[in-house]
Formats: sequence, C-alpha cells, structure tokens
Amino acid sequence: MVAIAVYPAKRIFRRSDVVSLELPGRDLGKALRDAPDADVRRGWLNSIAALIRALTNIGAWHPDLNVGNVLLVESGPSAWDAYVLDIDRLQFAPPSDPTVRDANLDRLERSIRKFRARFGVGFDDAEMRHLRELASAPVRA
Repeated sequence: MVAIAVYPAKRIFRRSDVVSLELPGRDLGKALRDAPDADVRRGWLNSIAALIRALTNIGAWHPDLNVGNVLLVESGPSAWDAYVLDIDRLQFAPPSDPTVRDANLDRLERSIRKFRARFGVGFDDAEMRHLRELASAPVRA
C-alpha cells in the first residue's frame, strides 16, 4: 500500500481509497515449497523480522498473519524485502507495544508449523527461534 484516504460518506459510513503498488514477488508459502537452501531462508528471516519490527513500531496486529500473507520480494543479490498482505485485517494498538510483536510472531509461527507439517518444508525450530530474536532486537538508527 502506498497511500490511503478515508473520508465521510453519508451519515455513519466512511469511504476509503487505497493506492497500491504491485510488486514482483511470491508469498512465503510458495517460496518455502521451493525448498530453498539455508542461506536463502536466512535472508528471508531477516526481512520477515524487519517486517515484524515495522508492524510493531506502528502498533499493527495482523490477526491472520500466515505464510500466504507475507510477500517476499528480491531486492538485490541475496537480499529480500517482506511485505504484509491482506491489510484490511490489521488492528491497531499503541505503537511499539511488545504484545503486538508477540501476537504477530505467535500467529505467523503457528502458520509456519502447520505449513511444515503439511508440506514437509519450512523453517525449522532453530530458525523460528532466530526469527524471534531478530524481531525482538532493538531497531538500529
């Protein structure tokens, strides 16, 4: 999403206009099914952790954060950016609330574990612990 405008429209209703940019990427589930090597997955973990930190910073909780709602876009050689999809589901809390971070991580981890059980590929337990560590790290200026 690039921009959003919300304005009144007839009594109690609001109208929203959203401007979005289509990005050339694939969702995390599709990417994991390709069974990438550990180096590629490590790059994904870094970008997903940055996404979780960004969501936390603005207090955005995604109650359905799953492998299909994380878009991975290659931004350079061995570099990735992660974006959240299905943003109409976002709910907001105070910015930088660690319970938002934990809720997003818990929801995504449940999805990754279900995905791994179903398809036999995905982040292992050590990688999931590493994701939590990365997402919990203070943001460097």
